[in-house]
Amino acid sequence: MISTHLASLANFTMKRSRATAYCLTWNWASCGLRSVQTARTALAFRLLTLLGTRVHETLQAKWSDIDLSAATWTDPAEITKPNRAFVIYLPTQAVGMLQALPRWQGIDYVFSPNGRSAPGRHLNTAAENVVKAAGVKGWTPHDLRRTFRSGLDRLGIEPHVAELCLNHARPALERTYSPNVNVYAPKLRAAWQAYADHVHALIARKAEA
Repeated sequence: MISTHLASLANFTMKRSRATAYCLTWNWASCGLRSVQTARTALAFRLLTLLGTRVHETLQAKWSDIDLSAATWTDPAEITKPNRAFVIYLPTQAVGMLQALPRWQGIDYVFSPNGRSAPGRHLNTAAENVVKAAGVKGWTPHDLRRTFRSGLDRLGIEPHVAELCLNHARPALERTYSPNVNVYAPKLRAAWQAYADHVHALIARKAEA
């Protein structure tokens, strides 16, 4: 049976016409989603779920940009949509997943498909297979980012902190009077951890049901 515990996020997030498209399985192998064929692809989906990052920025992740001891992942400006470096404060769940992933020898990309070439920028094929296997329509990996943002609202995360978690452009007045986003680091870390804890609590409840 395919678990759809993340469908609970449809109730957790704002109502949308595509709410049912939030159905996505976390424990890929045990739930029978054979369509996700590699541990790296499964990890990409899991990180997208927990972090709300953009797909192409996630897939371009490099081990040299990730500090597991500090629980940070720094996206360099050249790969981010707004062309500015972006620090992601990794929740403990994400740190554990990355620690468990074997590293390719001789290539820095976390999501290299074969240990020789750079990863692509999309998960289109894998997403299509997930949609078919889970029996949902209209779902795309970007829905995980939308769900993340709505979820932060429902958790009571301050809107400006939630927007910083998505690396969205800040309003001009905020940039003028509060240019140093590093002062928000503790709140950003707490926001990512709170969301990851919530998702894992949903998973635990679905497993017990």
